[in-house]
Amino acid sequence: MQSVARVWLAYRPSGSISATAAIGFLSMAPYIVITPIAAAGHITITLLAIFGATQGVSNSIKASARRALFVQLIDDKNDLP
Repeated sequence: MQSVARVWLAYRPSGSISATAAIGFLSMAPYIVITPIAAAGHITITLLAIFGATQGVSNSIKASARRALFVQLIDDKNDLP
């Protein structure tokens, strides 16, 4: 669901199929790099630390983006806490 929402949010303001494709590609590109490493069993403590830190940064950005988007979805701002 997040993948569909992400590309929809890229297409809606830009109207550009190229920008939408780029956003879709960039969201899937890490799988190209990380999957072979994980599948081969070459995970080290250092890699786990890097992946954990990256996920923490990503989650903090996503949380802020969700809050900003949620406010835009509410018609009556008096309904907000």
